[in-house]
Amino acid sequence: MRVKLSALHAAIDFDYTPEELVTKLGDVGIEIESTERTDVLFRDVFVARVMRTAPHPTHHRLQLIDLDLGPRGTTSVYTAATNVREGDIIPVVIPGGRTADGMDIATRMFGTVESFGMLCSWKELGLDSDLLSSEEKEGILHLGSGAIVGSPFEEAWPVGDTAFEVSVTPDRGDALSVLGLARWIEVLKARDADQPFDMGDIKLPLPSALPHARNDGDLAVTINNQSLCSSYIAVLVQDVASGPSSHAFRTQLYQLCVRPVSRIVDMTNLCLKQYGQPTHAFDYDRLQEHRIIVRTSLPGETIVTLDGVLRSLEPGTLVIADAAVPVAVAGVMGGLASSVTAATTRIVFEIAHFDPRAVAHASRHLGIKSDAAYLYERGTDPGLTVSAVPSVLSALVREQCLGSYVSRVASAGIPVPAKLPLNLGLDQVNGYLGSNLDATDMQRLFGYEGIASSVTGTTLSVTPPSFRGDLTSWPEYVEEIVRMEGYDEFPSHVPNLALRPGSESPLKALCKRLRQILVGIGLVESRTVSFVRESTVTAMGLPPAPLLLNPLTVDWDALRPTMAVGLAGAAVRNLSRGREGFASFEIGKTFSVRGQSFDEETRLGILLAGKWQDANWTTPAASTSIFVLKGIIESVLRDLHVPCNVVSSDSAILETGASVLVSSETTALGTLGILRHDVGALLGLERDTFYAEFSVDALLKSIPAIGFKEFSRFPSIRRDIAVLVDSSMTAGQLQAIITENGGPLLKTIVVFDSFQGDSLPTGKKSVGFSMEFASPDRTLLGDEVDILVSSVEATLATRVGGILRRTRV
Repeated sequence: MRVKLSALHAAIDFDYTPEELVTKLGDVGIEIESTERTDVLFRDVFVARVMRTAPHPTHHRLQLIDLDLGPRGTTSVYTAATNVREGDIIPVVIPGGRTADGMDIATRMFGTVESFGMLCSWKELGLDSDLLSSEEKEGILHLGSGAIVGSPFEEAWPVGDTAFEVSVTPDRGDALSVLGLARWIEVLKARDADQPFDMGDIKLPLPSALPHARNDGDLAVTINNQSLCSSYIAVLVQDVASGPSSHAFRTQLYQLCVRPVSRIVDMTNLCLKQYGQPTHAFDYDRLQEHRIIVRTSLPGETIVTLDGVLRSLEPGTLVIADAAVPVAVAGVMGGLASSVTAATTRIVFEIAHFDPRAVAHASRHLGIKSDAAYLYERGTDPGLTVSAVPSVLSALVREQCLGSYVSRVASAGIPVPAKLPLNLGLDQVNGYLGSNLDATDMQRLFGYEGIASSVTGTTLSVTPPSFRGDLTSWPEYVEEIVRMEGYDEFPSHVPNLALRPGSESPLKALCKRLRQILVGIGLVESRTVSFVRESTVTAMGLPPAPLLLNPLTVDWDALRPTMAVGLAGAAVRNLSRGREGFASFEIGKTFSVRGQSFDEETRLGILLAGKWQDANWTTPAASTSIFVLKGIIESVLRDLHVPCNVVSSDSAILETGASVLVSSETTALGTLGILRHDVGALLGLERDTFYAEFSVDALLKSIPAIGFKEFSRFPSIRRDIAVLVDSSMTAGQLQAIITENGGPLLKTIVVFDSFQGDSLPTGKKSVGFSMEFASPDRTLLGDEVDILVSSVEATLATRVGGILRRTRV
């Protein structure tokens, strides 16, 4: 927020210099991000009234302007400006003066006639063009009837001021207004004088009652969801006159660093900047049945906002509606259909207190950033909503729009939601701060800020004022004690901590080991965000994902239940930029809903797409495949010494018949397979994609304890067999039968071949296994190995009808 020093002086009396104010506000948590001093660069510029105009006798582009300078007499100047008329109030620099750009002004001859000075535009005065309307930037500057003729220009226009850029944390909406800063300046004054906080020192009007109304208009307000809108006040104003604001009112806006627009807009902007309360104006005659209903949006509802954009409303968005349709997105932006125009004569002003999270969600979902939403997100003061701002706004209407009057005031909701007290233990506070403050000290410090407190034994009960929405827990109150006492008043101590060597958790060590293995294989690591779009998760066929209460964007409104979304996004970005292949992994948290809460789990995701290996002089190029992915998983498990079983299994995001479940004994480790083509298309992948996802937590539990085992000093014997079985049999099922019947001398078994073709009977396949036998204490004889192999053959023939052959090696 940007505000000028003169606006703060108009709100409260104080003697701090700009530099002192910046330091003191910073001490109490209000950061002034920057200051900008604007010096008066011109000299001898005065306010003048145009008495008459006449053309120059020979220079047809010039006209003679006779000016009234009040007590300074009259003068005449020549100008080529075309926007000067009799009766205008304008600035003039007289001979001996100087413009802001350094031009010295003297009497000048135009033909045979003298010109005593120069009329000024905003450029000659060095004014900030960002705060000027398009009319004020065209030609000579017009001041309006409120400026005193003959007075120095700096008394009629806020120049020579210091502007502050205020930056606050997201929960400090109490400091985003002139009133809010004035309150904090009063806190500083109270602390310096060791006196309680006194709102009476603030000069801004703060009425305690709603404005008087004639009650001659029809207007009704209804709140359907009071948890999202605690109070809503509508002020109906009749006989509104459009047009620009008065000179005095525009001067106030310049001090608030706000550009004047029109009377109605200027009044709402003043309430926002001066009181920190957003307001909105509706055209009364464009509200169906003259009703205002605060409700959530229904499925399929849309609204054309003031910026002319048609927007689809997400169901549950808080809106302001009339009897038929939404007319505004609550706290964010109004609708075009109910907006005020030059023909408007009856206006309804909205003053409401909306839930910050509801406004933040709507603002981000719709992609609208407005000053009102910025304030509502950080919290507004419900105490101002119910009386002060409606009354101030009504007074402004009567002052600025002559002939206008308040016809009716309609309201709904709780006048001021009660602030619940919070109990602080004295020992709790002192133990936290390492201090020795008693109850009297704490009450004194809280009193500087207007925080009510009472003592019962060793417990302090504290209740914040209505504008301090950030005080919700005891550590925040402790922080206020430190701010009021001063950080330097609390001594710093070096903690007496025993130094112990650090240790790495088993989970963290496993994640590090997995990264080493996978990078060694040739994969690259990806790092993606944990947020996904909830509709994407649903379209993938996965269970509901945990939703975020306050998402950053509509594309990140849920927590990821799978690593696939982030890895797929990384693959799309890489492949679309010319890469021929993508082989990457990511280790991170996934989340799943569990009742009213959610679970999180550390998981490993691996995604392969496109080319796996480039061609060289010995090896042709190779594409990724299900077998490449399976080999990667087997390498990882072998390195971790985790025994595994592989069985066919269905997965929500993998193709049916092309996905397997990998488990260790009774623990499921993960799945791998071909990504479903519709899921891949949904995520932007238009080619075959191979994906695996494993639970790192389950892997950790499955890693066996590593101990020493004496290796055999005797040679091993290998036997290869091939078994002809039904094509429905899996290699894993056959391997389990062989392991079960191979006896203790069978050390390893490896699948070396799987074949189906025209040379085999229909519905049959051949699977080859290589078996290694060894004894730890003797050299095996071929005959005893043959007996074991025969046992395996007989079991395979009996149990699965296998036809076998073997090869001795």
